[in-house]
Amino acid sequence: MEHILRNATLTALLTPNPNIYTIQRLLTDKAYQRKVALTLKDPVLKQFWQKEFALMGNMQLSSVTAPLTQRLGYFISTKMSRHILLQEKSGISISQIMDEGKILLVNLSKGDLGEDQSFFFGTILTSFIWMAAYQRTKIPESERKDFFIYVDEFQNFATPQFSEISSEGRKFHISLIASHQNIAQIKDKDILKEVAGNANTIVCFKDSPDDEAFILPFMDPEVEKGDIVNLAPFHFFMKVTGDESEEAFSGKNVPIEVTSSEKTRDEIINYTRQHYATPRAKVEQYLEKLFEEDKPKSVKAEKVKEVTSETKTKRRKPKEQEPETEKELDI
Repeated sequence: MEHILRNATLTALLTPNPNIYTIQRLLTDKAYQRKVALTLKDPVLKQFWQKEFALMGNMQLSSVTAPLTQRLGYFISTKMSRHILLQEKSGISISQIMDEGKILLVNLSKGDLGEDQSFFFGTILTSFIWMAAYQRTKIPESERKDFFIYVDEFQNFATPQFSEISSEGRKFHISLIASHQNIAQIKDKDILKEVAGNANTIVCFKDSPDDEAFILPFMDPEVEKGDIVNLAPFHFFMKVTGDESEEAFSGKNVPIEVTSSEKTRDEIINYTRQHYATPRAKVEQYLEKLFEEDKPKSVKAEKVKEVTSETKTKRRKPKEQEPETEKELDI
């Protein structure tokens, strides 16, 4: 399955304006497969579509591609994700945001998007950020601006990508600030160990005995067993490691009153839409054109039927000579 998805993705990237729908068409539309395969210059990809994929039986093909197309179809069938993922081009550049010191706010709330889409968009965004970080190798290190990634509810987006960011991000001037409630929320404990092990600053509020057992080695010897479990509300322990490791210390939250401004919020949203967003009508027009290409050509089908019927009529004409055959038989 991974082999097929990898080849389909690599092939889609070689087509004009590729998107998720391109991958789905490659997996389901045989005519489109043949059309794209003829344009491929990569011999490995060309061989995959013309020989390996084409020789699969219907049952084998269905069992392999069905899980992929169902997953892709989920995001294509949802209107919001379809409008985002199938656009001709992106309106924002992560590299530009990082290099010019801009701010990107992304709301990935499960209540607004749903669990699957929240995780999916979070994973895509993390990948884009990390790819943009790799592009910083072209910029001298002294000229790389510091860029900070703040991830709330970290357990919802805890992928191996964050292990790389925490371990290699320093040389690209990328900093990660992640927060979550407890360790049990993160399924892959290896990711947690790598992120915590590479962290320069660890802040801990009141937590469970299991979480305390994980955090104590980082706070030892200043914090003892039972201290974290018995912390009062709004109190915390903190360990900072800079050029030299410092002793862990305790502290208390300082309440900050922030006055919200709907006017400022609306101004920011309107400015962002004008400079970075694509009008919905334009997106829908593009999608309509995109899906139009996938519709069967009914006019051509009718012409084919007409030609076929004419051919059959011509083939039946010799039957009129049957009387002559009977004469010959009588003789």
